Amino acid sequence: MKAKRLSKHWLEFLRQRNITIYGLDQFQPRRHWRQNPTLSVNYMDFLDENFKFNKKIAELTKNTIKNFNLHFIFIVPSYWGRGQRATHTGKNIFRFFQSLEKKYANVHYFLSYQHGRKQPSGLYKWCKRNRIPVLDVDKYELTANKTVVVPKNAPGKTENILKAVVMIHQNWLTNILPTNTPLQNTAFIFVDDDYNHTYLLNYEMFLVVFALSYLTSNDLPQANDVKIKEIINKLNNPIFIKSGSPRLSIPTEIREEVIMGLHPPRDYLNLCLRIVMHSLTLNRLLNYPMEQITKLITELDKLKKTRQIFTPATAPLLLEKDSFDILSKFMLTYTKHGGRATWRLRHVYDHNPHIPPFAWMGIFTHLLHGDQLIRGDIIEKLPLVSGYALEIGLLLITMCDQRFADGQIINLELPPHSHEEQKNLDINKMEDQIALTEKLLLTIYGLISMRNFLQNFKNNGPLKKVNDLCEIINYRPCYCDLTIYPPPKELTITK
Repeated sequence: MKAKRLSKHWLEFLRQRNITIYGLDQFQPRRHWRQNPTLSVNYMDFLDENFKFNKKIAELTKNTIKNFNLHFIFIVPSYWGRGQRATHTGKNIFRFFQSLEKKYANVHYFLSYQHGRKQPSGLYKWCKRNRIPVLDVDKYELTANKTVVVPKNAPGKTENILKAVVMIHQNWLTNILPTNTPLQNTAFIFVDDDYNHTYLLNYEMFLVVFALSYLTSNDLPQANDVKIKEIINKLNNPIFIKSGSPRLSIPTEIREEVIMGLHPPRDYLNLCLRIVMHSLTLNRLLNYPMEQITKLITELDKLKKTRQIFTPATAPLLLEKDSFDILSKFMLTYTKHGGRATWRLRHVYDHNPHIPPFAWMGIFTHLLHGDQLIRGDIIEKLPLVSGYALEIGLLLITMCDQRFADGQIINLELPPHSHEEQKNLDINKMEDQIALTEKLLLTIYGLISMRNFLQNFKNNGPLKKVNDLCEIINYRPCYCDLTIYPPPKELTITK
């Protein structure tokens, strides 16, 4: 979009609401909308007949990483406000990364930490003791053309990630990568630090899908691997892979056991066992005979020794029917599907089925999931959006921008996860920022007019809304305080 076409009223609205967009001329509207760039990949396709991760796929991934010299850079953003509450969950994430490094090689990981002039968190101290690289991003500022874009001590997850990416690009890649390694052979993976229930598989799948995309079906040594061939044939130049692991809300006391270090983070099998035992402790048998519950516990204990991947999808295949029915009742009683913000924001694309980006976005199972992979040569060109709009901004820009039109955007269907409850999360503000971001980006890409944009957001008066307690309240929308930063390649980091 050229500056001379910008509406004065639109620019005035941005100025009044403290909305900053760096480099409007960098956005290039997509020319063709017929080809859907999205693909959903399900982890079940990577399991063998015994519900274990397919050894052939693991070996193929390992060889591909070696032959194409692929490198994976995990970044875990964290900040001082976590205190001790991310110590044990964060340790578990880094141990997953160490397992992947041992299995596949070329895996690198960093803690990107905002100290905020406060006492260091428990996870920060643990990483320092265990010689895990820590990026103290608050000590640095980002500048573009000698203008400070992100100052020192700037709060926010987007600001944390942006500084980390620029630091790694400018100060670390030469040490990590062999000479002449192309950036498209690297992948940046952002992972949150507060999962108390997750799987190694959820992170391994990023590596596997990205690596297999470099192959063709002709590269397979086994002619009878029909399933692997089908997977490889579907993959076509992925540039952005988003975790679709659904969120599971679990009882507070079970979550706190992990956060306080009384129990290591659990996978789904151990979570099921703990919930059944928790119910027995409360003397709640849910009208089932004790003999049947004991039989369920015995079956679950046996599965721990088999190392089969136990998830909501494989549970009915691994348990006897009566045991599975009992377990389903326990899980339905003590857990519920989380991600309330994602579900409340479905109108972002459900109400716009005629606009191609939103017609494509229905494939994503968790729009606001923080775990995502972006190819190295793409992340340096990608503007990041501040606030609650980071995830939705990444999706829309990669879908709508002509620079990324040849790339594939993948939704990874993964087993569920659970993380710390966001008690201070302002759902209304999140919804407002995401609505503002999607309309702002659609305006930039010419899919809606500036007049249409202003009609949506020019009024900032109170609205009647239903809050979490199902009460009707007068709510004043927060359509302000948003920044679309320059891409990392245009930024310089200075101390």
